[in-house]
Amino acid sequence: MAKSSSSCTNGLLWLTRFSILIIRAMDFLVELFRNLIEQTCTDSYNKTLKKWLGWLASSRFTVIPSYF
Repeated sequence: MAKSSSSCTNGLLWLTRFSILIIRAMDFLVELFRNLIEQTCTDSYNKTLKKWLGWLASSRFTVIPSYF
């Protein structure tokens, strides 16, 4: 009977350890994916829209003071 109890305890211990491993791995993957998406969006913006939006923003700031 004692061996059976020890076996259950060891099983629960390893199940807990494995669950913690899975949770930490998922946290790592989520953080990696978040950084990847952020970097991808930033790179895409910089390569496509930034030159026009930067020009529009800078032209607005140069035109507005000329009215005053």
